[in-house]
Amino acid sequence: RNSVYYDFYEPEIRADFESAGNLEFLLPFVLYLRQRVFSFLELEINKTITFSSQLEKYVPDPDQLARHLNADIYYQEPGARHYQRQGINRSELSFTHPVYHQHFDGFEPDCCMLDLLFQYGPESFRVTDKLLPELAG
Repeated sequence: RNSVYYDFYEPEIRADFESAGNLEFLLPFVLYLRQRVFSFLELEINKTITFSSQLEKYVPDPDQLARHLNADIYYQEPGARHYQRQGINRSELSFTHPVYHQHFDGFEPDCCMLDLLFQYGPESFRVTDKLLPELAG
């Protein structure tokens, strides 16, 4: 509650989280919340997501799955090794977490995008724009 924009966004975000209780599965809410946060941050990320339930048959091998989806590149998050077969041709996401002012001593990295939104509000682009060249390259 010490963040500059917390009180501005809190009613809408609280309503979003409260509406999640009406959903049967978590994934639709995660995707909805992702779009909401992106819209608050004025980020346009239009990537196609293909769910395994949309495929004719499930392919557990990530390399075969990438070929099946005509993907040139795919990423697996580091923790995926605990629950997903690791692909041979996976790419590592080169990412340096941006440091920005938070309302407590030091900097706590790897916070969610809501932290950035609550700190910077409509000025969040000042942090996210620094990521675009890194993620594009």
